[in-house]
Amino acid sequence: MSHLNFLYEEFEDMINKGQWLILPANVVKDWPGLRYSPPGVIPQRGRRPRWIVDYSFWGINEETLPLAALESMQFGTALDRILREILLADPAFGPVQLMKVGLSDGFYRINLNISDIPKLGVVFPTEPDEEPLVAFPLVLPMGWSNSPAIFSTATETIADLTNQRLQEQASPPPHPLNDRAEQVVPEDPSELQGSRTPPLPATSMQSQLSYKEALLSSVSVPPERDPSLPSQPTALAYVDVFVDDFLALAQEQRNGHCVYKILLHVIDDVFRHLDSMDGPFRRQPTSLKN
Repeated sequence: MSHLNFLYEEFEDMINKGQWLILPANVVKDWPGLRYSPPGVIPQRGRRPRWIVDYSFWGINEETLPLAALESMQFGTALDRILREILLADPAFGPVQLMKVGLSDGFYRINLNISDIPKLGVVFPTEPDEEPLVAFPLVLPMGWSNSPAIFSTATETIADLTNQRLQEQASPPPHPLNDRAEQVVPEDPSELQGSRTPPLPATSMQSQLSYKEALLSSVSVPPERDPSLPSQPTALAYVDVFVDDFLALAQEQRNGHCVYKILLHVIDDVFRHLDSMDGPFRRQPTSLKN
């Protein structure tokens, strides 16, 4: 109850985006399979709280059939795979550049089966003199045991398709977010708590590019390749994913642009790019902030 105003704001946003709906309890009390689970709010230091559902309350998680592909949750080894690609990259093509692309609304990009919605109902907190309400997810909810595996299946598919197209050496067309992403001014690392990175010059985009070039030029490239490593005939081009954050690796600037554009197009292929039929509240799948 202490986070009631926060929940009102969250649900107003999610209802506008078509992700959740709230109905009077007396209207839905006879729905088949209906269950009520309690919500929770997790305070986060320096950030907005995060709300979640306790789907263990009525045994929802315990009774959920594990039909989702659990092997799709490969994020426990993402760092190992990324480091392996960097190790095997041929220094002859220059240093490995890395770039992160994040998703907006994460789990809320995947719709639920309609028959599952009543089982995932959530008690929406109200004042004692107000009518009891129930919230229903139309998309994967936070707290349901199947959500991570189902969502990771989608994001791992994006990584797999991107790497497949990179191997096919397809020439990607321009993407609508190309220019917009370049206009986003990165945060000043000196303002981040505990950051040891030198501050970015706060002048112009050109000075920021010069700063990047200075960082890259300071990277020490080994003069000789370790003979025990297998040879790589081409510059590195690879994408991996940690839940909803994609990490792209590339050598050579032209190659990096290719990796970036292919990844953006594949994200749109899986999660759908905005079109003229969308309302004003739906956001692009790719997060510009990230």
